[in-house]
Amino acid sequence: MVPESPYYLLINGKEEKAKNSLIYFRGDKDIDKRFNQLKHDVQQQMSESGTWKDLFTIKSNRKALLAAVFLRFTQHTSGFSVLITFTQFIFQKSGGNLSQELSSIIYTGVQMALNFIVVTFIMQRVGRRCCYMTSTGGNGIVLFFMATYFYLNDYTDIDVSSFNWFPVASMISYQIFASFGLNVIPTLMMSELFSVSIKSKAIVLAVLMFGAGGAVANYLFYSINTSAGFFTPFYVFAGCNIITAITTYFILPETRGKTLEDIQQALKNDKLY
Repeated sequence: MVPESPYYLLINGKEEKAKNSLIYFRGDKDIDKRFNQLKHDVQQQMSESGTWKDLFTIKSNRKALLAAVFLRFTQHTSGFSVLITFTQFIFQKSGGNLSQELSSIIYTGVQMALNFIVVTFIMQRVGRRCCYMTSTGGNGIVLFFMATYFYLNDYTDIDVSSFNWFPVASMISYQIFASFGLNVIPTLMMSELFSVSIKSKAIVLAVLMFGAGGAVANYLFYSINTSAGFFTPFYVFAGCNIITAITTYFILPETRGKTLEDIQQALKNDKLY
């Protein structure tokens, strides 16, 4: 029902299908100038050797790889994978009135709806870097208050029973901020940062980082939870989010409204920062 991307079709020599795909995605039949530019970009990028060595020795590839690894790594240090994996456990710990199952359904539904809204209406207007900074910075604040709630509940005599809705509200707030960046930008930018010749190799490394990071984050959450208290991992994730929000300004390039060739040239000339 959805055609392949024009880039993919041009790489495989299917120019007519690439034209039709471009018309489909742009909603405009006057695409000759844009199509010729795409052909030129693909030909230029396919002329590169695209070896594993190029991924590390070419300056623009190193910058793109740094940004990709940064995005995938900070997804996990933000608490993203932990909150998904331990959703029901967190809701059980909160002792709220909603069942664990219903809370998880609400949480997942909010996540999917917000991702759609942000990608469709906001991200193209604001920019990738600003969205990611907002996402991680906002979640740093949310997780700080969430950690404080669990600390007060577990380690003080303060009665917080009237606020047992707070973890659910915090999780939903987390997803509101995550939808601005953490949920979508790492995947989106994988297709924007790398030239055609090197993209597959770079994505392999990014996916390996994502998988390893998820396993480590979940293990650390469980270990810190059992040794230092349930609230402690949330303080750690809160701190990581704040650090990520600041670091994003210096590491993550802005790619909004740029073609793949524009991005490659800008990476070479330090014009995306």
